[in-house]
Order: sequence, then structure tokens, then C-alpha cells
Amino acid sequence: MSAAEIIELIENLPPAEKAEVFAYARKATLPTEEKAVRVISEEKFAEVVPRVFEKHRELLRRLAQ
Repeated sequence: MSAAEIIELIENLPPAEKAEVFAYARKATLPTEEKAVRVISEEKFAEVVPRVFEKHRELLRRLAQ
């Protein structure tokens, strides 16, 4: 089966099953990769940003100079 055929099958899945495929793909790694790229939602990003900036305020100030 080709990649194009698999993609077509995924596109035609019901939303719940498509979500399962995406969840699997986020965790999966290729044989040449050390680990998968992590992705967070925009909501989680917005929640974490203030803490990161507060924690690393001095570093960010120095980098901005």
C-alpha cells in the first residue's frame, strides 16, 4: 500500500479514529530519529509562556541586549 493510499484512508476515517491516528503519529519515531517532536496545544503554550519568561527573565534580558 502506498503512502498516498494510507493518507486517503486516514482522511476518510471518522473523527474519533482520526484522532487516534494523530495521537499515534505524534508519539511515533522513524528508525533514524532519536525521539518524536513534541507538540503542545496553543492553550497549553499560552499557559506556560509566562512561567518560562519569569523563570528565565535574566537570561532573556541579556539575550535582548
